[in-house]
Amino acid sequence: AFYLNLSDTLIKINKLEDALNVLYYAKILSLNNRDIDHKMAKLFTNLKKFSKSDQIYKELISYKNTSKNVIYSYCDNLIKFKKEDDVIAFVQEYEKEHGTDSILKSILGLVYSQKKNFSLAKSFYYESINLNNKNSDTYTLLGDCFLAIGDFDKAKKNYNKSLQIKPNNKMALNNL
Repeated sequence: AFYLNLSDTLIKINKLEDALNVLYYAKILSLNNRDIDHKMAKLFTNLKKFSKSDQIYKELISYKNTSKNVIYSYCDNLIKFKKEDDVIAFVQEYEKEHGTDSILKSILGLVYSQKKNFSLAKSFYYESINLNNKNSDTYTLLGDCFLAIGDFDKAKKNYNKSLQIKPNNKMALNNL
């Protein structure tokens, strides 16, 4: 725990390379710790080293009972490196084996929004809301989708719904 806390502190002060070195050292000491691997993968993403982060994420995902946070981070990693088609393929395969997930539906909505396929994006956001109507971020993303197609009334409605759930949602507040 000490090394994870130390790496968090270094990340907060933007000493990413130092944080990575601390995690390497912690990994040597603990031999195999998924939390350390996950944090290292996130750091490699922040350092824009896709192949390193991708390698770690694929190893983490290969384990049974991989946490949802790792799955979501892996998708985020792929999105940051403009691998939208890989996200789509991964989520489809993951959901075949593990079932439908509201956050993964939102992630697919985000991917299709980035690809400018707003109709499909909206359908994934609505699927996500049907699975979990308490996720403020999904309403914000749906609002962004409506904003992109010029439907300002529906955008505002979704931003307001987001703020009902999470009053301090900065993304929703900034778009109102």
